[in-house]
Amino acid sequence: GPLLTGDRLTKIWYRECERHDFNVDLQENSLHFSQLVWKGTREVGFGRCQTPDKKHWYGVAVYFPPGNYPNQYMENVQPRSDLENQRLA
Repeated sequence: GPLLTGDRLTKIWYRECERHDFNVDLQENSLHFSQLVWKGTREVGFGRCQTPDKKHWYGVAVYFPPGNYPNQYMENVQPRSDLENQRLA
C-alpha cells in the first residue's frame, strides 16, 4: 500500500471529524481529530515502524503542547467558521 507518512496519517485522522460532536467533551471515537485541530498545539512530529514480519505499519504522532484535556474541548476544538467553509469549497 501507500507509504505511511505524516501527511497520510493527518488525512486519515482528520476524517474522524465526520463523527465528532462539537457540543460534547472527550470523545473516544475522534481523539485523533481533536488532537490534530487542538487550538493550543503548535508542533507535531510523526514516526512509523514496521512489524517484524513486514506485514503491517504503525504510525504515531507526538504533539506539543499536547491536547485532549477533559473540560477544555469547547475552547480548543471548534467547528470551521462559515468563512473557512466557503474558502474550502
